[in-house]
Amino acid sequence: MAIVTRAKARRGTCASTSGSEGCTPMKERGGGETNTKKVKNPLVGSNNKSKDKRTLKSSPAPRGRARHKDPNVSSDKSDGAGAVKAKAKAELNNRNTAERSSKSKGTSKAKANNTTSPAPVEWKKSAAKKYLKEQLKDENSPFHAMDTRSIYESDKRFTLYPFKNFSTNYRNLKKKIKENKARADFDNKAVAEDKMKHPRKSTTKNGYPHWNTHPAKVCLEDDVRDGTANSMAPIDLWEARCEYQDFPHGIFCVRVHSEKRKQREALFWVDKRNKKAMKKHMKEVAEMKKNNRL
Repeated sequence: MAIVTRAKARRGTCASTSGSEGCTPMKERGGGETNTKKVKNPLVGSNNKSKDKRTLKSSPAPRGRARHKDPNVSSDKSDGAGAVKAKAKAELNNRNTAERSSKSKGTSKAKANNTTSPAPVEWKKSAAKKYLKEQLKDENSPFHAMDTRSIYESDKRFTLYPFKNFSTNYRNLKKKIKENKARADFDNKAVAEDKMKHPRKSTTKNGYPHWNTHPAKVCLEDDVRDGTANSMAPIDLWEARCEYQDFPHGIFCVRVHSEKRKQREALFWVDKRNKKAMKKHMKEVAEMKKNNRL
């Protein structure tokens, strides 16, 4: 009973002292230690604890003895290091500005070169290759006695291309022309030998001479050109010359009409050929003027 009354009295004292930070210690039944229970009031002391925590985090404990430096007094070592850093920084800035200026100059020069000197025509379509091919095919050309450097410097059209590329193209073109010439000589020789082994007969299988090698061909060309063939019938023309009479009348009549058509249409083909040649010539002249301006 004494323990119960003592606990009730304890509860009464705690209730009477509400609002304080804690209660008086109470001895437990079996031991000699005291158990102190603290009742936390949320309204009391919260701001102070947070402030204490902030101050502890912001101000760490110093290690060793603290040094106090005068801001007005600077050591010689720090001055020397700062001067070296400033000098290195200035040199780096100067180098960067010089590189930027050189790059800008290079790009401006490249743009100027691109505007003044356009890219040359592709080699396989250029007038330089055509001219070089003509000179190499000509047996009397002075190019056969000249070296590659002299040929390269002999014409402005060659200098539009790098010397290394020109020398390679020159060597390949010379080799190709030599191979084509050797092949053509071989074919001509084979044809000549075949003609000697199998000569053509003086007459065709029908019994009259070959027209392309007979003098009647030249006579008919003259008669059609001067208008004699237009003023008479083919039979009368056939009887007018003895060369025509080596051929049958029907064959000669076909040859007369063929020659008239050839000379009549020659004007059209000549005009077309001239227009084509003139267009090609004007293109070459324009390219030569362009190369001379460069």
